[in-house]
Amino acid sequence: MSLYYQDEYVELYHGDARELFQKVADETVDFVLTDPPYPAEFLPLYGLLGKESARVLRRGGHMVSLCGHYQLPDVFNLISPHLRYWWLAGMSHHTKKRLPGKWVAAAWKPAVWYVKERRLAGDVECPVDLLSGSRDKENHEWGQGPEWFAHWIVRLTKPGDLILDPFAGSGTTLVVAAQHQRRAIGFEIEERHCETIVKRLSQQAFDFSALDGEAS
Repeated sequence: MSLYYQDEYVELYHGDARELFQKVADETVDFVLTDPPYPAEFLPLYGLLGKESARVLRRGGHMVSLCGHYQLPDVFNLISPHLRYWWLAGMSHHTKKRLPGKWVAAAWKPAVWYVKERRLAGDVECPVDLLSGSRDKENHEWGQGPEWFAHWIVRLTKPGDLILDPFAGSGTTLVVAAQHQRRAIGFEIEERHCETIVKRLSQQAFDFSALDGEAS
């Protein structure tokens, strides 16, 4: 459990989020944006996410998290005691995916949006319906493309704000945050994924600066 990488914008910690959250001071984070693992054994992490986000977020801060369709009732129950539910958003896929045991084919993934207390005056309008998303399995077996993350970062934060991703995976949140001059903290439990994140940050392979104009 230690600082794995640091640059002008990003701090990456290698270790378990259940312990690493304690490295973040109360009310210092502007936005929590993440994509936790979906298997059933990881469901309790959403309770941790809600509780710790409520502690580290500033008043009016946002928390947006992707999740599985089947998890939604439990995710709401685990997070809602800690933060104010705001909206259900979605990430669209280019193809439909069959969900074993459910007998359905889904073309989108849900994302829950919460705020700490309430949205503040001056927040920009934020489109939420089936936002475009892509997959990025090259960097992580559960990886998502950067477009969806850029949408939220551009609209719900400003340059210099602090973004936290407690389940960093391949580091998409961190990469997009740095490209938009936002500070970011990431936690990742697997060292091989930490290595991927450092490589991506050094390459800075994506440029979404043109999206800044969409927030107005």
